[in-house]
Amino acid sequence: MIPERFSANGIPMRIVRNSSTARAPRRHLSTRWSIIVAEREIGMAKRRQIQGYAAVSPSYLKLRARQRSKLTVWWVGLGIGILLLIGGALLLFRSAPALPTEISTMQAFEEYRQGALFLDVRSAAEWNQGHIQDSLLIPLDELPMRLSELPRDRDIVVVCKSGVRSREGAALLREAGFTRVTCLTGGLQSWIAAGYPLGD
Repeated sequence: MIPERFSANGIPMRIVRNSSTARAPRRHLSTRWSIIVAEREIGMAKRRQIQGYAAVSPSYLKLRARQRSKLTVWWVGLGIGILLLIGGALLLFRSAPALPTEISTMQAFEEYRQGALFLDVRSAAEWNQGHIQDSLLIPLDELPMRLSELPRDRDIVVVCKSGVRSREGAALLREAGFTRVTCLTGGLQSWIAAGYPLGD
């Protein structure tokens, strides 16, 4: 039922709605919904087309398999490269195990057999009276000036007559940055008593 209103003169006045104005928003919404539905149908049709092509085309399946194979090979290669880099870094920065401050005669002989450098810090006169075979003579008072003659990548066993000067020599080398250094407990006396070889 159409509502009525009264004018200022008391004459009834009907309100007539404009049907075209009232339905315009509905047509607008209907148009937008139609566009959305159409876009969805087009998208579904494209997907069905691709799926159908994949189902009936062996070449498509081969192409996808080659792509997956290449991707797998790439990832495997990357993983191997990372492992090699980590292993190389560990080998490069691995430090040799630290030697004890002093070692026994038996331990010193084992170092001797493994190629350690025996550094004799006695005097030249004492050296001439007897020394360990293949040992290097650098008197203790000359050691600070002759550090460049010593290797840093090789175990060094410092030796003297009884073990006193060898402790001082080993401490001096550690202060200079040598890490693979130790000294023989008991000195050359203990070496001779054990019957180990001497030089000419």
